[in-house]
Amino acid sequence: MKERGKQLNRRSHKDTDRVREHYEKWPFPDVSFGGREGLILMRYLNEVLNSSPSGRKRVVDVGCGTGHGTIAIARHFPEVDFVGLDLSAASIRKAQDGAEEAGLRNIDFHQGDIRDRGSLPSDSFDLAICAGVQHHIKDSGRAFANLVSLIRNSGTMILWLYGRYGRTRHNLNQAFLDLLTQRKSLDERERIAVEFVNQLGQQHVVNSGFYTPHGDGTEGLNWLLAHKQWLTDQMIPPYEHCYTMREILDLFHGNGIRFDKWLGISTQLESHTSSPLLLKEFRGLTPDEQLLAIDYLIKPEYYFVSGTRKTS
Repeated sequence: MKERGKQLNRRSHKDTDRVREHYEKWPFPDVSFGGREGLILMRYLNEVLNSSPSGRKRVVDVGCGTGHGTIAIARHFPEVDFVGLDLSAASIRKAQDGAEEAGLRNIDFHQGDIRDRGSLPSDSFDLAICAGVQHHIKDSGRAFANLVSLIRNSGTMILWLYGRYGRTRHNLNQAFLDLLTQRKSLDERERIAVEFVNQLGQQHVVNSGFYTPHGDGTEGLNWLLAHKQWLTDQMIPPYEHCYTMREILDLFHGNGIRFDKWLGISTQLESHTSSPLLLKEFRGLTPDEQLLAIDYLIKPEYYFVSGTRKTS
């Protein structure tokens, strides 16, 4: 069993090295962008961070990348202290430069691996944000447990994750490219991915479920071609596991997190149908079952969810 554990640990570190190598070459997102999710996040942060005004709040952004999102939030909440953590040294350098250029004193960026958590102390943050990160971590259970340990009892967690049901066609495009680019260098992988999007994008990529600030239509396709960090992140990720609501609930329940909100999504069936029969049967489900039912119905490309750490 010890030898098997060592093998699993070696594979896990190898996967982490691939993720680190990818984002050292293509720091992400490397661009400021607006979007529906940003507005939803800001509204929710206003609600959470202003709910109990006593004391100075602390927020950690795990997987902050080049820091554009963290900096935008820190600028909006000057009375809150922010810490950004990311695996990529190149991304952290860009984030530090961005914070210095913005003249922000309420934000610190650190390089680190959430699987090991580095020097960040337990129970020290009121809120943790982990957006677009958990689906790139193979040892997701360990990473999530460490993420939970960072927030205080009754603290809030916000997750943004890729959805398996809505990204099925896109994941098949990734699998196609993975076959073509196996054992290739990063530069060769990029060249092949760009050629695929250029030559077959309208037929196979548009409306397939990839993610950009401009959707997955033709405008989103053009965004990919204009932003290599986004194209490589979406088309040739070093590792990606798309989630379902059942998996998210399992992570939450298994780590003492109470599910609070599916941000930006109505979890009531009335938003989708007025059928008395369907509504009657839906109302007879447990709260978790209702979330699963909505998940199966809308087949999301991503999840934006929040939870609260239960008091011990």
